[in-house]
Amino acid sequence: MLWLLPILLMLLSTPICSAATHELTSHIMNPESASVFISNCDQMAGPSKVSFTVFVENQLDQPLAVDYEFFNNATQSWEYAGKLCNIPPNQFVQCTGTIKLYLGGKGNGSFTADVLRLTGRSDAAPGDTYTKTFSFTIRHYAGEREANLILHKKGQENALIEARNLCSSTPSCCTQQNLDAIDEAELLLSESNESLSKCDLPTLYSKIVSAESLLDNVIQNINTCMENQPTPSPSTTPSPTSQTTPSPTPSTSPTTSPIPTETPSPSPSASPTTQSPSPTGSVCPIVLGLIVLLGGFSAFNQSRTSKQN
Repeated sequence: MLWLLPILLMLLSTPICSAATHELTSHIMNPESASVFISNCDQMAGPSKVSFTVFVENQLDQPLAVDYEFFNNATQSWEYAGKLCNIPPNQFVQCTGTIKLYLGGKGNGSFTADVLRLTGRSDAAPGDTYTKTFSFTIRHYAGEREANLILHKKGQENALIEARNLCSSTPSCCTQQNLDAIDEAELLLSESNESLSKCDLPTLYSKIVSAESLLDNVIQNINTCMENQPTPSPSTTPSPTSQTTPSPTPSTSPTTSPIPTETPSPSPSASPTTQSPSPTGSVCPIVLGLIVLLGGFSAFNQSRTSKQN
């Protein structure tokens, strides 16, 4: 019985070895439908959506099930979109589907790329696949809501730089709590890039607002601390100056103090000098006067005596 084992293995591997990939007979109904003009994201939320219509032919004797994928620009990979349609044996069928385009943050521009891929499978050829890839020319632009959020986001990225610069320039005012808030805001803004590329505008808005709240508090706290610091800082700076300035003032004060002390000192010494000659001058005239009077009186007496003789 062991000789049957290689045969069974060969039979089981035969379908796998015979599996092949074929081109699916299909085409876009209207070539112009492969050229679209859309916004990067849906105006409300989510990616922009593009509808398409293709004709698919089934040349097999059994039904052909057709699935489709679209190229996700956010993940840079093909994403399964579901069942497109079932094609009866040996028939053409018109199939309609919708693809999503994630172009958040791509600005304004245009490009041509493979964005739609069809894959058909049938029980008529187990393991075989029938595929067809379609390229679209896409002209895109930033919608109003996306543009406003991007502007808001750039404002917070600038605020993040300002907060970090304030912390670097005044470390004494930048607490650990402020540093943690800055790091958290930076993480939120980094995560918002992914939200933007996925056109998840509600989440993008939420992350930007949360980052804004954190950064506003940090900047306000640091500025308040800086406003309170200048008071001690100037008082410390002038302090040496004011200590130097008073030094000359007292030295001048003693200089002035001796001057008034010396000025009154001569005054009393001059006063006695003036008063001392004054009495001497006043005594001399009196003595002279007495001498004159005595002389006159003596002459008067002599004269009288001589008359009486």
